[in-house]
Amino acid sequence: GIFHRETVLGNEQSASYLHPLIPRSIIYNRLFAWMESFAVVPKEFSGFYVSSEFPQFEIDETIALQEYVYLLFITRKIINAVNASSIGSAAVSRNRFKESDFLNFKVPIPPLPVQRKIVEHWEKAKEKFSSAEDLIQDIQQNSDIEMLERIEIKVPPVMPRKGKFFITLRQNDRWDTLFFREDFILLEKQI
Repeated sequence: GIFHRETVLGNEQSASYLHPLIPRSIIYNRLFAWMESFAVVPKEFSGFYVSSEFPQFEIDETIALQEYVYLLFITRKIINAVNASSIGSAAVSRNRFKESDFLNFKVPIPPLPVQRKIVEHWEKAKEKFSSAEDLIQDIQQNSDIEMLERIEIKVPPVMPRKGKFFITLRQNDRWDTLFFREDFILLEKQI
């Protein structure tokens, strides 16, 4: 996806030219296209700039949806083709996917209603996946606590420590701050 990496002043800029991000265009990182670095530029990134290492392509919305084109370019088959057409001097680390190669790709473009259904299906699947991840994380966190409670170990609330403390390293195998938190010490005593 798109993210704001850093703000650079003009005199600190190494690129000869910068290009404004075009909302709803398809963009990719030439150097990391093989790692599925394609995205649709969100509207909130209007006013941001990128170097020529991040080519952008406006999609004719009467022919294709931006999200559909994005989905095509993150499929395994297309990524394998991107990898095959990327050129560079050091195997994978310096390969670049040229704009001309992007423009020469022939991809299936079904009618717009079919594209919409595909994109809607993908968005629903993303939501389900995200919900499942949240549920798994919740189960994992709660199962640890439940397991300890079954063996009659009560997990004390986290009590952050402020200030300084001193320890003798010869007497202790650990010296990280977590090990010396009071809640951790209470838990260890129960075990």
